[in-house]
Amino acid sequence: MDTHFYCTKERNFDYLTYENEIKKIGKRKYIEKIFQEAEFDYDLFLAKITSLGVEIDEITIKNEENPYQKYYTEILNNEMSIKDKNKIKSHLKQVEALNGFFAESNSKSDKELKKNSKQKKYMLVKFIIFLELQLSILEEIKEGKIIDESISPEKAKHTFDSYIFSSGNILKYLMYFVQLDEQYGCNRIFSEKDVSEIANFFIGYRERDNLMDVFEYWKYSKIEINSESNKNTINFLDEAFNRAVLVGNYRYKNFMWDIEKDITSKVAQKMKSEKSVVTQESVDNSISRELCLRHFGRENMTEKFLDVELTKWIDAIEFLKGESFNYSIKRKDVLSVNNLCIVKKEFEWKKKLMEFSHAISDNEAEVIINKLTFDKKSKDLVDAPLIKIKDKLILLPILTKQMRPLSAILSMFSRYEKDTKNNWGFKEYVLEARIKKLLDKSGNIHAVRLHKYITDQTRNEKETDLAFVLEDDLFIIECKNFNQPYTVREHAKTNGKIREAITQLNKSANFFEEHLDVVKEQLSINKDKSIKATHRILLTAAILGVAGKQENVWVVDEASFMKFLSKKRNLSEIPVEKILNFLESQVSIKNMQKKITRVWDEQGDIKYHCVEKIIEDI
Repeated sequence: MDTHFYCTKERNFDYLTYENEIKKIGKRKYIEKIFQEAEFDYDLFLAKITSLGVEIDEITIKNEENPYQKYYTEILNNEMSIKDKNKIKSHLKQVEALNGFFAESNSKSDKELKKNSKQKKYMLVKFIIFLELQLSILEEIKEGKIIDESISPEKAKHTFDSYIFSSGNILKYLMYFVQLDEQYGCNRIFSEKDVSEIANFFIGYRERDNLMDVFEYWKYSKIEINSESNKNTINFLDEAFNRAVLVGNYRYKNFMWDIEKDITSKVAQKMKSEKSVVTQESVDNSISRELCLRHFGRENMTEKFLDVELTKWIDAIEFLKGESFNYSIKRKDVLSVNNLCIVKKEFEWKKKLMEFSHAISDNEAEVIINKLTFDKKSKDLVDAPLIKIKDKLILLPILTKQMRPLSAILSMFSRYEKDTKNNWGFKEYVLEARIKKLLDKSGNIHAVRLHKYITDQTRNEKETDLAFVLEDDLFIIECKNFNQPYTVREHAKTNGKIREAITQLNKSANFFEEHLDVVKEQLSINKDKSIKATHRILLTAAILGVAGKQENVWVVDEASFMKFLSKKRNLSEIPVEKILNFLESQVSIKNMQKKITRVWDEQGDIKYHCVEKIIEDI
């Protein structure tokens, strides 16, 4: 049975398709264009305008009129069916409702901040102090140093991650509220009362995370907004998409835990045999380095991102982590940024970085420190852990110790993914080599790349990453090293990538299926060998929230494939039936789906009907 992956909207509109056009003609002209073309297909128009999210500015909005109301007035004056007119009106009602929710949320946030108006110039430093203290407590809970029966280690880890993600959004909000050049107080010692004031703002703002989720799901999925008994309710109608996002995110966390445990075990054994001193920092650095080598490939460490070699980016993040591991708080009861955090001027950070890695030049150090400094375009504090106040750059040690160079680099890369200067095509070959080795080691399956140059008038090439014959069946695999999606937007983006990859795979697979003589020759099998069936597989490095049959292609991720093959290591040859049963069942995804259920979240002013993970893994 076909599985509809991250299908967004009633129409399968891939919002990625508009990105290139926006770059060509500009955002304003593109928006005018889709309004002009609305009458040709109202469903497609709504999918486009909603996905852009331009009718709502979640930070600066003050409950003003829809900025595109005049265009909608023109559309509604056109001759159209009642059904289409109701769709447009329903969309406008949702825009109005969401604008109202954000305006109310902003008003509450502004009131909390105004309570601190006497200390407005210390807003950022108080926030930094509060965040580092909270992360410190959560770290001790998840490591078992503090026993708190009200919060489990998994819940503590999830809360730790959500604090980091929320803190990025809060920092962006504060950057609109305060002037950065008017912020002071790195040396100032604050009272617990001072810090608790920013805590109230933080807690209130974190409730806004649900509203931000609604906005994202509204752009790429379907929601329903109702008002009853003086309580607004928001229903996430597309439960499958909502569930897929959570399943993918939690499966990725589990996958990384498993890989890190495996690396930790190997590193500890190696250090023990070499009689080296095993420290948390040395093990952590080994894990970070191995994760990068695994993803990028040892041979690609000199590839460049923003004109700086990958290995230097890794060195830079390891430098920041090392500074954090080596930093010790002088006095826990002293609430100041200078005491709790690492504070240096920008030129001092550059100097120390170049001392840590002599291979990094002055220009490269400037690029690196600049990109690792948080700004309004940063995703969160994972890809930009340095916070600038005046001429100082502040590093939060507890947060930074948790950084993984791989996650930080991929997070930064996702912002520049369409830039041809940063085209990391080599990642596909790294995944391909990893899967080829896994097939050979676990299933005694010899897979090869198929390639054929067409010498007719078209003069094009046909190729597929891996292919092998088992029994009488041909398996054709396309490997895609997509960045791991986390946000709703990224999961929606992954949907577009999957669709593009399926189209690409089918074009190549069609050719090789029609030219089995080429396949047999390149696989070095007898030309009289009978091929009775062909199976097409799209294998992604990104851990997915849903998988299975999409059109005529089996879609599976590396985590599931690795787990399946690891269980078959004692077999001399894996039966075709076992492979097909695995591709259809996707057990690891189904197991995670069982831990997630539909719930009502009624903690804040708005009641949300959404999915939530209710069974813990650890």
